[in-house]
Amino acid sequence: MKEPWFGWRSHAVQDATSESSVPGESSDSGEVIEIKGDQFSNKSDEVTSLNLTSLDMIALGLTTAIGGHYFAWNAGLSIGFGGFLISLFLIASAYYTLILCIAELSSALPFAGGAYGIARVTLGIFPGYLVAVCDSYKSIIYCSTSAFALGSTLTFVTEGEVINEFSYWFAFYIFCLIIHLYGGKNFWRFNSMLAVLSVLILFMYIFGSIKFADFNENAPYPNEEGLAKWFQGGMYQFMAVLPLGTRFFQGIQSINLACGQIKNPKTEVPKGYLGAMTFTLFTSFAVLFLAASLSPGITDFARRTRPLTNGFKIMFALPRNRATIFNLPATIMSGFGFMYFYGQQLLAMGKSGLLNPVFGKEIPGHNTPYVSLLVGSALGYMLCVIKWHYPDSDDQIYALSMLGAVTTYLSIL
Repeated sequence: MKEPWFGWRSHAVQDATSESSVPGESSDSGEVIEIKGDQFSNKSDEVTSLNLTSLDMIALGLTTAIGGHYFAWNAGLSIGFGGFLISLFLIASAYYTLILCIAELSSALPFAGGAYGIARVTLGIFPGYLVAVCDSYKSIIYCSTSAFALGSTLTFVTEGEVINEFSYWFAFYIFCLIIHLYGGKNFWRFNSMLAVLSVLILFMYIFGSIKFADFNENAPYPNEEGLAKWFQGGMYQFMAVLPLGTRFFQGIQSINLACGQIKNPKTEVPKGYLGAMTFTLFTSFAVLFLAASLSPGITDFARRTRPLTNGFKIMFALPRNRATIFNLPATIMSGFGFMYFYGQQLLAMGKSGLLNPVFGKEIPGHNTPYVSLLVGSALGYMLCVIKWHYPDSDDQIYALSMLGAVTTYLSIL
């Protein structure tokens, strides 16, 4: 009788790239984990034609991470500039440590399934499944958050009807899906173009804001003396805003999902990790110092939903809704990157038996996981609808994404 796809136990198998068993040595140890789906598709012609390098991996990391510079991290300044600076330092140190761990693991065991592929081998099938689920829904939520932010941004820019946001989300998903489904070199070229564009806009903000910055005037809390100028609230408030520092780095840990599409993942993927993380580390602190140094001051700035808009407004003497246009490329780019991540994650799960094999189906000639992308995008659109009708659910959905992220990180460490 054929074993069902959802069975937790799989028979001993030998990977296509492994050597034959040693004569006289038993391979029956109860159950052996099938890891072919977590590794590579063995499409050597496709991998050779793509000819991806560490620069493509850096662009992939920046595609998701740069978008976090533009949204909602500034609420952490409610505990004062000094408090949030310490928070960002702790988060950045943790992320850099995490990236070093993933880079080392990727150089030894490059899994196309990302974190769950490693967890499935080291921790077991069921923990690996939980990590896969958490990593997948985390990326779907992040992509949905980008789509939702795009809709609200376009509404603010155009001063149009809020009901139009439904069509904005739909257009965003269709646009990204077309590029993803076409796949191949065109996908990676477009991804690189988005990364370069967002980096240029971010540099424009950093270097353009310097002459308007007045740290001593705007960064301290007004009408306070001593340490109170830099630190507000207590430990409870500090722990409440601590996760906001992760917005600068979200998604950068998923570069190894591209291991199956690169010729030398053991060398190129770690280089991509270190390059993307080092760049993002620099820009996160630069943006924090400059954004907090601009008028009208930290108390007003902490309440803004789009923290970089104020800098563009001052630089170009634009009304706020027009200055918000500069947020659009990074918003699109972030969602575009997370769509790639959940597509590859669900694809690997389908191929390894952790999901129905239909999720492992790809478009012939393009090798893009159309089922995974369509299902993930449909779920993401549903989340946008839920948040639109029930605004209070946004905090719960964000907390759910943080739970998924923490579960994934703990499995790696």
